Amino acid sequence: MFERTPSVRWLILAGVCLTAAYAFSMGLAQTEAKKKDTVEARPRPDTIRVERAAFQISLTVRGVLQPAEVIPIALKMSAWPRSPDELLVVRSVAAHGARVKKGDVILQLDSDKISEAIRDLEVSQKLSSVAIELAEKEIPVLDQLLPLELASAERAKKQADEDLQRYLQEDRAFAVAIAEQDVKAARHYLEYAQEELKQLEKMYKADDLVEETEEIILKRQRHYVERAAFYLKVAEKERDDLLKIVLPRRDITLRENSDKTALALARAKATLHLQSEQRKLALEKMKFDHRKTDERLAKLRQDREAMTVRAPSDGVLYYGRFAYGQWLEAETLRQQLVPGGQVTPDRVLMTLVPTNSLYVMAEVDEKDLHQLRSGCPARLTPVGYPETRLAGRLESVSAAPMVPGKFLAHISIQSGDTRSLMPGMACSAKLTTYTRTDAISLPLEYVHTDEQDEDHHYVYVVGDGGSATRRPVRIGQKTDKRVEILEGLKEGEEVLKKKPERIAAGQ
Repeated sequence: MFERTPSVRWLILAGVCLTAAYAFSMGLAQTEAKKKDTVEARPRPDTIRVERAAFQISLTVRGVLQPAEVIPIALKMSAWPRSPDELLVVRSVAAHGARVKKGDVILQLDSDKISEAIRDLEVSQKLSSVAIELAEKEIPVLDQLLPLELASAERAKKQADEDLQRYLQEDRAFAVAIAEQDVKAARHYLEYAQEELKQLEKMYKADDLVEETEEIILKRQRHYVERAAFYLKVAEKERDDLLKIVLPRRDITLRENSDKTALALARAKATLHLQSEQRKLALEKMKFDHRKTDERLAKLRQDREAMTVRAPSDGVLYYGRFAYGQWLEAETLRQQLVPGGQVTPDRVLMTLVPTNSLYVMAEVDEKDLHQLRSGCPARLTPVGYPETRLAGRLESVSAAPMVPGKFLAHISIQSGDTRSLMPGMACSAKLTTYTRTDAISLPLEYVHTDEQDEDHHYVYVVGDGGSATRRPVRIGQKTDKRVEILEGLKEGEEVLKKKPERIAAGQ
C-alpha cells in the first residue's frame, strides 16, 4: 500500500477542515436567511416620520359681491303731491342694470300738474303783494282818522242828546200846538165860508129873480164852503196822525238815536284803537302768509326740478334698495318704473352703484366664529367667473347674528381684475384662518386621547431598538385631517399609528 507522507496527511486534514467550515457557514447562512424571511413576512406597523412643514387652516364660505358704496335714489318731495293719495306719474326711466354717466337723466316724472299749481300760486302771490302794499298805505291814513272818528262820535252823541231834549221840551208841544191851530184855523175858515154863503143866499133870496152873476157868486161860495170843509178834515187827520203816529214814532226815533250815539261813542272809545291793531295784525298775517306761500312756491319749484332725476355719479343703475346682496322690491318696481307707471315719494326707487369698489359679504356659521380673526387672508372666486382669482382680507364679522346661527363677514378685495364683476354676484371665499410655516403636525389618527381625560393627548414613538414608547404631547390647532403638535415630538422621530403589541417597560 502506498505510504502516505506527513505533508499529504496535513493536506487531507486541511481539506476536511475546510469542508467542515464551509458546511457550517452554509448552514449559518441558511439560518439567517430563514430568520430574515420570517421577519419580512410579518406585517410592518404604520408609522410616520416627524417633519416640519407649513400647517394651514382654511375655511370656505359663500357670499355675495357687494358695493362698498351705494347711492340710493329716492324722490325727496317737500310740498308735492298735495295729498298722500296722489301719485307721481313716470314719463321716462332708465333701464335696470344700465351703465350711466354723472348728470344723465335716469328718471323723468310728469310735471304738468305741479306746473299748473305753481302758476296759480304765482298769480296768488301777485294779488297778495298788491293787497299788502294797499294795507301798508291805508293803515297810516286810518290811524290819522281815529281821533276824527272819535270826535265825530262824540259830536253825534251830543247832538242827539240836544235834539231829544229840545224835542221833549219844545218841539213836541209846539208840533201839537201847530196841528191844533191848523185844525182850528180850518174850522174857522169853514165857518167863515158857511156864514158868507148864508148871507149871500139870504141877500139874493130877496130878489124874485136871481141874475146869472149872482148865481155864479153863490156857486163859487158853495165851492169855498166845500173846500173849507175838506181842509178841516185834512187838518183834523194830520193832527190825529201827528198825535197817534208821527210824534210817538219821533219819540222812539230820537230816544233810539240818543242811545245809539251813546253806544257808538262807547264803541269808538273801546274799539277804534283795537281796530287799528287789528289792521296792523292783519297786515302782518298777510305778510306771513305771503312768506309761507313764497316758501311753498320755492319748494314746489324744487319739487318740479326733482322730478327730473339725474345720476349723481358714474355707475350702474339698479331698481330697488340694495341690502345684504339683494335688491329689495326690485320686481315690484320693475312694474312701476315704466312710462305711465305711478310711484310714491320718500321711497328708494333705484340705487346707483359705483363699480370701482366691491367687497364680499359672506355668511359664517356660528360654529366657525372661533377661527376668524380680522386680517385673515382670503382667496376669492366669483361663481360666474371661476377662472378669476381675487385676493382678499377679512375685515370684520357682525357682532350679532343676522339670522339664528348665521353671522355676516365683510371681506375686502385687495387685488385682482374686477371689471367683469357686478354687485349681487355670488362669490366663494377661502379664508386662511391659521398659518405656521415650520409646524410639526400629524394625521388625526396618530394622536390618541385618554378615555379618562380627553384633554390629555399622547403618541407612540418608535425607539432605536424598534420598541414603542408612549409619549404625551401638547396639541395646537386642528383641521379635519391633521393636528398641530406644539410639544412632545422632534423632527425625524417616527410615530406609530396604532398602539403596538408591546410597549417599552415603564410605559
